[in-house]
Amino acid sequence: IQIGDSNHDISVGFYLTDDGKDIDTSNQAQKVYCFFPTSETFNVCFVSHAPFLLTDSRQQLKCDGGSDEEHNRKLISALADLAANALPIFRDRGASKGVHYLNDNILSIIPIEYTYEESGESYICANKVFYDAFVSICREDPLLLSRGGHYLPPERSRLISNKKLKDILSEKQLNDLFVDRDKDEAPIDVILDSISSNKPVEWTFLTD
Repeated sequence: IQIGDSNHDISVGFYLTDDGKDIDTSNQAQKVYCFFPTSETFNVCFVSHAPFLLTDSRQQLKCDGGSDEEHNRKLISALADLAANALPIFRDRGASKGVHYLNDNILSIIPIEYTYEESGESYICANKVFYDAFVSICREDPLLLSRGGHYLPPERSRLISNKKLKDILSEKQLNDLFVDRDKDEAPIDVILDSISSNKPVEWTFLTD
């Protein structure tokens, strides 16, 4: 990334589970690095490294409201884009190895904190910069894994909360019902069983 007249190297690092078949999302408070670990976290499941401007203790990012903070904000934005653009790479790399690195875990990769209010379901973003980057790439790329094992964009994805109905309706029957083949519409399918049964609020982030 170029800031002013200087070029800076940045990086993000995702961990895989022990079996090597999944992105490990168990730690949602991975450290932020500036050559060495700091006490900061972006509340995400991957490590981030960039040449941040730090306080004298070298443990916190400077946030003084001046040029130092602006420098750090640009690095954070670049890290968010880098992390988000890693998702299609994981999808394609997994496909070449016969595994699905991206599955239901995609909505654990997006940094979101949930809160439920009496007026209904709502959400709070743990880090809006990262959240915006991830949701943007999810809307642009087919990254949502279907029950048939292929990836779909949000507009071609469906949730069915009734398990019996979902089991009855095959992918072909679902498309016969809802896809206008005369308009050459792309196929649809059911995705992410755990969201439809456990956390339906997650779906709103990709469809709002």
